[in-house]
Amino acid sequence: MNVISAQDIVMPDLPDGPLLVAVSGGADSVALLNILHRLIKPAADALIVAHFHHGIRGDEADRDAEAVRRLAIQLGLPCLLGRANIPDIAAHTGESLEMAARRLRHDFLQEAAISHHCTAIATGHTTDDQLETLFLRLARGTSLRGAGGMRPISEIPGAVPIIRPLINLRHAQLCAWLEAESIPWHEDSTNADDHIARNRIRHGMTAAFESDMGSQAVTAATRSMALFRDDCALLDSMARDKARDCTLSATALSWSALNKQPLPLFRRILADWLYKAGVDPENVTLSAIDRVERLCDGADRGTIEATIGGGWLVRRCNGILNVVAPS
Repeated sequence: MNVISAQDIVMPDLPDGPLLVAVSGGADSVALLNILHRLIKPAADALIVAHFHHGIRGDEADRDAEAVRRLAIQLGLPCLLGRANIPDIAAHTGESLEMAARRLRHDFLQEAAISHHCTAIATGHTTDDQLETLFLRLARGTSLRGAGGMRPISEIPGAVPIIRPLINLRHAQLCAWLEAESIPWHEDSTNADDHIARNRIRHGMTAAFESDMGSQAVTAATRSMALFRDDCALLDSMARDKARDCTLSATALSWSALNKQPLPLFRRILADWLYKAGVDPENVTLSAIDRVERLCDGADRGTIEATIGGGWLVRRCNGILNVVAPS
């Protein structure tokens, strides 16, 4: 496969069944689909293509959707197309365009995978995405869990697992492979928009990091992220055991029981509780955890609150912490 071999692809063991492949039309996802099609050599319908139209880029987005549909036909694969008007939805919910787009795309992929009995959803995340994620999370404040970045497979209770077969490959490698194979792809014009935080990271910090420190620095950073994930997994296991003593319900924790935990476990129990309550992971920052930690340390009586972000609150009253959804 020219510059990419089967050993470069991270494919976890999955039960028998179709695999949903998320394809935007960009280089990474187009490469993902073509590589999986060649490596897996699927029987009919073993791969299902899924594309989500965000309703943001007008004719350009229409061309992307049509290109993905044609690629699926060329490979002899079924194609599912989803669509939403993200600007209208974001204006209604108060979310950023990026957050609304991610949420609706995730919902579409999960619903499509469930309805077609898929064993996993494959996305085209690369090493570049991993490093950008690290820098973004460090800038916002993060824990060991956040610094570990994306896992090759994300398993969420009640959801279809997400796999990232290209996580050990660079974007430039994929572009070179596509060019060598004469496979076209579409560039998303919003990738050049530096009003978007991830693009600023990509064009500024990531580029400077690699230019100044060398390509091996990227390898070293992602290797460190893998070690962070291993260490985090052990602490998470310990925190799950202790969480049983602290949890009163899906939205309530015992303040006194939580306060008895060592700080690394305290933070994990708290973060996991917020995730399960529905708080967007982007709002579960180190600053937000610190605000709740101060809330727990306070000797104030009565009802006191800490803001989380996105309109969420944590309220302490009578020895109980409650998470309160946006009104």
